[in-house]
Amino acid sequence: MESGIRVSVESAEPALAGTVVCVVRCLGGPVSVGDVFELATLEHDADAPIDLRVTSIQRYDHAVDSLEPPHTAKLELKGQGMSLLARARELRGSAGAGHAGFCRWSGS
Repeated sequence: MESGIRVSVESAEPALAGTVVCVVRCLGGPVSVGDVFELATLEHDADAPIDLRVTSIQRYDHAVDSLEPPHTAKLELKGQGMSLLARARELRGSAGAGHAGFCRWSGS
């Protein structure tokens, strides 16, 4: 069963290869690599749809597979809605939402 994930966004910066790195605090989770955030709460409490997949999680300069409340980490995100992250206060989504298509086999 899928459960809700939620992080507060402290900062967001463009990174390599069309990704954004956000410093976040986990408010609900755990958040795992492959999870997808579907909604951003922006300044003035406006909500905006997004489709951002967690491609990596860094805690104290070490890669980890998941982030649990109330810890902080850097999340690398990729997808639609990256331009909204500079104004985002919170991101919400579903744990496991993106796992079905996350690992794809590519035949030769």
